[in-house]
Formats: sequence, structure tokens, C-alpha cells
Amino acid sequence: MTAISVERLLALLLGLRYRQVVTYRRTCITVTGFWILSIVGASTLSWNRLITSWFQYKVAALCLVTTTVAYTKIFCTLRHNQIHVQNHVAQGQPSQAIPLNIARYRKAVYSALWVQGTLVICYLPYVIVVALQPQRGMSLSIYRVESELIFLSALNIFFSVTAFLGNTLILVALHKETSLHAPSKLLYRNLAITDL
Repeated sequence: MTAISVERLLALLLGLRYRQVVTYRRTCITVTGFWILSIVGASTLSWNRLITSWFQYKVAALCLVTTTVAYTKIFCTLRHNQIHVQNHVAQGQPSQAIPLNIARYRKAVYSALWVQGTLVICYLPYVIVVALQPQRGMSLSIYRVESELIFLSALNIFFSVTAFLGNTLILVALHKETSLHAPSKLLYRNLAITDL
């Protein structure tokens, strides 16, 4: 999700230069780097669980901060562009193509933001259980929290099945879609495969 938010930010900020900067080769290198980082992080589990936990928390925090900064910058830039277009229209200089593109881009960003929020909600039960794990001897209220977490975990199963079907549909759509930029297609394909 972080890679998608950064890719959307680059598309917005670079404009026409996007296709020259975000190339297929650079996207392959970036995705390979993500895979290597993930393999190194997972391999630390065999050495020391504490290192693995530390690695997971640092990477998750970095991804969350990067995504937040990227979406904040996207919304600020979109707002600035919308004001700029409104000023041109007020001066009698109609520009019909720009507002339509901004509206379409804003819709895509909102969709990605909804997916990001859903992802956070799905992982919230796990994060709460892990955070409360060392304090098992607290009080009986912890058992109420655990029963609610079991419900959320059951709901998470539904989301997992939905995610599997959704990612399968994404792979089929990417196979049939020809107008999508090749690096974006590679990034989406790898994210969908990883999520399966």
C-alpha cells in the first residue's frame, strides 16, 4: 500500500515526466528490493524473535508515516490545483479537461485511501493482541477484550476471503488491461500476488 501511495504521488507531482522517471526497470529494481527486505526480515525469525519484532515494528511505522505523508501531499496538491482551476474559470478562461482529470484522480486516491483504512482495520485485532500479550495477568476485562477480538478475527476471515477473490480479479484484469503503464502494472501484479 505504501508503494501505491508513493507511486500515485509521483504520478501527480511529475505529470508528463512520470513515464520517463518511473520506468519498468526501476520498478523491477524497487519490487526486488522489497522482496529482499521482506526475506531478510522473515529470516531473522530463526535467529531471534526480538529482532523480528523490532524489524516488523520499524518497517510498519515507516510504511505508515510514508503513506500518511504521501496522501497528505496528494490532497494538498489536489486542493491547490482545484483552487488554481477555479481562479482560471472565474477569469473567463475555461479549461474543461483539467477539472475532469483532477476529479478522476481524486476518486482514485480516495479509493486507495479506503483500501488503506480497511487494511489497518483488518490488522487492528492482531496489533491489540500482540500489544496486550506480555500483560496476561492484568484483570478480567482482558477476557472481554479477547472475546471481542475473536469476533473481529472471525470478521477478518471474511475480509481474507474477499481479499483473495479481489486479488484474483485484479490479476485477471491486469492480464486483460493494455492501457495501464507497464511499471504500474508490475507493481499492482506483485502486490496482488503477495497478498494471495
